Amino acid sequence: MGRSDDLVTTDGMFFQSNTLGTTYGTVYQRLIDYDDQLNPTPMLAESWQFSPDATQLQFNLRQGVKWHDGRDFTAADVKWSLERIADPKVAGGQWQRFSKWFSAIDTPDSHTVVLHLDAPRPTALDLFDQLNMVNQAAITSPNAASTAVGTGPFTLAEWRQGDSLVFNKNPAYWQSGRPLLETVEVDVTHDATALVVRLEAGGLDAISDPPLSDLARLTSDPNYTVLLTRPGYYSLGVNTQPPGTTPMLQDKRVRQALNLAIDRSHFSQAVLLGLSEPWNLPWPTYSEAYEPAKQSVTAFDLDKARALLQQAGISNGQVEIMYRSTDGEMAKWVQIYQADLAKIGITATIKALEAAAFTGATSTRQYQLQANTSAAAQYHPNTVFYFDAGIGRYFGGVEQATVDAVSSELDPAKRRQLYAQMNDYILDQSLDMVFGQTLRALVFPKRVHDLTRAVNQVTGYTDAYFTG
Repeated sequence: MGRSDDLVTTDGMFFQSNTLGTTYGTVYQRLIDYDDQLNPTPMLAESWQFSPDATQLQFNLRQGVKWHDGRDFTAADVKWSLERIADPKVAGGQWQRFSKWFSAIDTPDSHTVVLHLDAPRPTALDLFDQLNMVNQAAITSPNAASTAVGTGPFTLAEWRQGDSLVFNKNPAYWQSGRPLLETVEVDVTHDATALVVRLEAGGLDAISDPPLSDLARLTSDPNYTVLLTRPGYYSLGVNTQPPGTTPMLQDKRVRQALNLAIDRSHFSQAVLLGLSEPWNLPWPTYSEAYEPAKQSVTAFDLDKARALLQQAGISNGQVEIMYRSTDGEMAKWVQIYQADLAKIGITATIKALEAAAFTGATSTRQYQLQANTSAAAQYHPNTVFYFDAGIGRYFGGVEQATVDAVSSELDPAKRRQLYAQMNDYILDQSLDMVFGQTLRALVFPKRVHDLTRAVNQVTGYTDAYFTG
């Protein structure tokens, strides 16, 4: 497997989704697994039951599962893993918001876990499709950042930082006869184009996330299989609060004008090369919040944008757009957007920041507009809101009470009604303007079979094999 970035840590709770996809899933596992329509299937839990009011969730764990260190996987491990995410130092606090769901965690026996929830949580399984169970002894050891002990089909044999990772078949894996492969090696290079060259020369058996120009070509090549997923979205976030904002952004009409000046079709075709559709809300087609009729509400319309700016008394506005310097697609988009804004009398200054500086600026509200991507839209929408904590507000400016209401609603039909109201609010306020779907791709030649990529972006090697 070839990929263009390395691990940050071997801690299985560190949610680095692009790396999680091709590496962490070999070693670590979760309680459940979702199919591509969010239907849960067993993994470390064989079954589960919600109480009628969804305030209690019981997991019945699979028996005979062992950690790579030989110890049995038990309910105590699940409890420890779930209690660990309350620590803000774990994974940068990514999971801390979810930890507040659990008012108590009971383990009546070694293979039963009962979660007492703070409120009805009918979509709580989203968390358990993403959160890896981790081994307490390994995580608390002095070399925890460079070793990995899981329950998965492969064990970590070697990690040469910046170069490669080697995973060997787990001979004690709980699924009989699996995995079929003896070894998985992940080669790391910072040159994504070189990965494609090596793949086509036969030096690699699969690659993750090639450049879009190569992806478009390989998608139509009958010699290759391309697993293409769209787990998240591109968006333009607006800061309306000090210290980084500018007064005109506090006017909803100005924000709506900025939204109408986004040419989503141009972005989809010119930047994403037709591999994704124009989008103005984050939700995938299977989502309870998906409403196709609303995808054109903010269609590109410079005349309407000018009229809104005129109503707001803006004739020569100025804004600054910030983005990560490593994001190639965003770099192209901001140039397109800058040119279109000029047509309606808005001068946009573009500011490219390194990843750490970008995160610092967004978390402290030191920005006006920030072009960003998200990778969690494939879950229930309320889960997306819980992930979206880095900019001091929920996505689209949706209020806490609204998120709590939809998160605890047991009736799917009523949830859809609440999501429809939420979508109207997001589009009207134009605080987060979605303009496309992010793309993730796994590419491999036809001699490779049964590699998979799940909703959580984990690559499945368990059933993979070769022919020819």
